[in-house]
Amino acid sequence: MESVEKLRTSFAQKLSGLSVAARIAVVVLACVVIGGLVFWLCNELIYFYTARSYTEELADAYDLNSGQSRAILWASFAAIVVLAGYTLSCGLHFLFFKAEALVRLCRRSYAVDRSFIAARPH
Repeated sequence: MESVEKLRTSFAQKLSGLSVAARIAVVVLACVVIGGLVFWLCNELIYFYTARSYTEELADAYDLNSGQSRAILWASFAAIVVLAGYTLSCGLHFLFFKAEALVRLCRRSYAVDRSFIAARPH
């Protein structure tokens, strides 16, 4: 508990020289980074336990020894991580390009509307 207090006072001294906006930015950035790390760790644990339950079922069904089941565990964990990464990557890629296409469509229709108004006789 004493080390936590030392760490807190150390950060308070370092942040005391900054403006209020800079302090808020540093705290928000630290929260985002720590939250991202916690989310990533929980995500990997979910993947690992999913692979582990899959491996236990295979080991029970096919009467595998512990070495084989451990090898299947790490192979299935790697496959889940890679495929989940591809899924997220493809989803973000699709979302980004759909948003970009929508922006281009809106710009094009705005340009058509302006040219139609400008070309209309008065």
